[in-house]
Amino acid sequence: MKHSYIQYLTSLAVGLIILAFIYSPLAAQDTYTDIDGNVYETVTIGDRVWLTENLRVKSFNNGDPIPYIEVNADWATDSRDNSQPAYTFFNNDSTNIETFGYLYNHFVITDSRGIASDDWRVPNEDDWKALEVAAGMSESNLDRNGWAGAAENVAGKLKSSDVVHWDSNEATSITNELEFSWVGGSVRYAYGAFEAPVSKLRFSSLWSADDFAENTDRAWRRFARFDSSSVRRSPVPKATGMSIRLVKDATATSNESGLEQPKEIGLSQNYPNPFNPTTSISFNLPEATDVTLSVYNMLGQKVAVLLNGPRTAGEHTIAFDASSLSSGVYMYRLKSGSMTIMKKMTLLK
Repeated sequence: MKHSYIQYLTSLAVGLIILAFIYSPLAAQDTYTDIDGNVYETVTIGDRVWLTENLRVKSFNNGDPIPYIEVNADWATDSRDNSQPAYTFFNNDSTNIETFGYLYNHFVITDSRGIASDDWRVPNEDDWKALEVAAGMSESNLDRNGWAGAAENVAGKLKSSDVVHWDSNEATSITNELEFSWVGGSVRYAYGAFEAPVSKLRFSSLWSADDFAENTDRAWRRFARFDSSSVRRSPVPKATGMSIRLVKDATATSNESGLEQPKEIGLSQNYPNPFNPTTSISFNLPEATDVTLSVYNMLGQKVAVLLNGPRTAGEHTIAFDASSLSSGVYMYRLKSGSMTIMKKMTLLK
């Protein structure tokens, strides 16, 4: 009996060591630092990298302050009537900033001084549609003006599962499967008033950079509610105060001298995800090197080795066929030298 107990403890310790080995060397996803010094976490979804937090920048890229407007009547005059850039925070309560970020009108986005640095940008419609497709949205619904994605639980895959971000009574299946971590935060209307305080945990609006073609006084947004699995695409007045996420391309783009090599090792989110039974995994190498790409179940057991050997510099894509595996969440790990990167993927049969 004592021997069996020791064997059990030994096996448990080995399992914990394996899990620690797998998870602890996760290379930190790129972070983004704005001009004010705020640092944001990011996540790679498909061929794009997204902020997982709402923007909290108070300055344009040249250092000029973005005007802060507190009084409702002033917001109506400056933002709605005079189309001036402005920001605020929900209900003028500074305790909301850290969790929900600032609310900006669309004129901040279109101001020539800019709010996104380096390769980052405010997401346009192509970016939002790519995110929705990654979350399972039917392509026939991408150009909608209204709600869609309930059957695929698109909103649930994008919303943060933290109870401080959404109403605790929400009735939909929030999984945050893509780790986008969409939070509440409500809005400020173009005429200056904030929504009711309870709305902070009940809905959220995120700006698109693109105008609404039928009325250029409006721009597209993405809207989520605490009690809905759908995402709403709709145009709203540009003077509205709403949240902003930033996005950038996950891979280098071409320049005059041809394709630019990546500066560091990168591992993209598999696509499609969830998948059944095949998916593609892409990664970037700044130079030729030996790499290993493996798949693990959530117990830390290796279930597949997709690649083990040398690869040239540049982008590579590997197909993964999970026909022999059961439904569930798996981890795929890219290892090269001392660098290890791991991401989650979901197999749904």
